[in-house]
Amino acid sequence: MTGPLLLALTAGMLGAVNPCGFAMLPAYLSLLVAGPPDGRGAVGRALTATAGLTLGYVLVFGAFGLALAPLADRLRPGCPGPR
Repeated sequence: MTGPLLLALTAGMLGAVNPCGFAMLPAYLSLLVAGPPDGRGAVGRALTATAGLTLGYVLVFGAFGLALAPLADRLRPGCPGPR
């Protein structure tokens, strides 16, 4: 079970620095944090955005990694390198 979880964790870490998301993230966060005034304030909006983005990355890339783990296990014997 360690293999699929490690693969999912690695995919999620790489997804955080993908070119599309990495370039757009500062603009998106500044738009959310500097949004209309409400009861939460800028820090509350920033924490909400952080929690939402983290949950989204965990769900999307975790599911992607777990879905591809069986394929990676089938391809591994044919790949060069240590096993």
